[in-house]
Amino acid sequence: MSIGTIIITLVLVGIVTLVIVGMVRDRKKGKASCCGGCAHCAMAGMCHKAKEGSNQSCKCGCCK
Repeated sequence: MSIGTIIITLVLVGIVTLVIVGMVRDRKKGKASCCGGCAHCAMAGMCHKAKEGSNQSCKCGCCK
């Protein structure tokens, strides 16, 4: 491996690490990765199967 390949690999690993850390921090703060509510979430049908009026929480985290 050349020094250029090593440097580019380290930069890319750093960027990916920063993105993942940001996503984890957002998740801990209650921010969702999908925006606009559950209507546009791919998991909306899976986590809202309970009857209306129940207190079932959203499993995908998009309603928090």
